[in-house]
Amino acid sequence: MNELPVPDGALQSKDADEFIRFWVVEGSEMVSLNVGCFGRDEAGTWGMMIADLSVHIVRALMQKGFAGSEDELRAQIEQGYLGRLSAKGIDHSGSLIGTRN
Repeated sequence: MNELPVPDGALQSKDADEFIRFWVVEGSEMVSLNVGCFGRDEAGTWGMMIADLSVHIVRALMQKGFAGSEDELRAQIEQGYLGRLSAKGIDHSGSLIGTRN
């Protein structure tokens, strides 16, 4: 298994929560989500997390030497995001199997 390490600060905190795990297994996506922690603004908070993830991804790509400016890399992420949202015929089946709350 190629599990990523838990960030340093999370291990020392008594108030740490994991919200998403995303795996690709034999070409299929498998996702675990911790949904239901944010009350009335749940969807908006997930949107902010997706935006923050894109910033971290751009910085990581630049550190790894990927070509392009921050703006160009962010635009590529946005194109991939919007393209995937509008794609037809993708199976996103599954069910909520539980939460930690």
